Amino acid sequence: MSFDIFIHPIEETAPLDKEMARALSDVSVKHGGPSEPDKSGYHFDLRDGGGVEFYAGVAEAGGMLSLRSWGEAEAAFLFDVLDRTGWLAVIPSGEPLPILTVRERESATELVGDVKHVVLVLKSGDDVFRAVERAFGQWGGYRDQVVKG
Repeated sequence: MSFDIFIHPIEETAPLDKEMARALSDVSVKHGGPSEPDKSGYHFDLRDGGGVEFYAGVAEAGGMLSLRSWGEAEAAFLFDVLDRTGWLAVIPSGEPLPILTVRERESATELVGDVKHVVLVLKSGDDVFRAVERAFGQWGGYRDQVVKG
């Protein structure tokens, strides 16, 4: 089972323009990945032994980062995606819903509506690492609430 982080532009849906496609490719290459996505996104091993399954870069802006492991390299990758695109990362770990960004903002109601959320402005990959670690700690309880059985 993976822990998924959803990456969104500020607008709910938007086509992927050439500038954003190039930004995603640049981030992938910086972290040792391919220069272009395959039919579903970017999938590659990180230099530290971790891996990236980033379903993005194909048609619409945004995507999903599917985590099977979590470390500094994955955090640096996510920080660079957010930094280069200006998109938001939504971590589905319960309420308040953590929203990660590198741009100053007070709310993400245009994306999540009335859902109780907290916006975390990140300055580095270390900030991303800690934010996801906290959310992942909450995720087990949230998962057990949602998935009964």
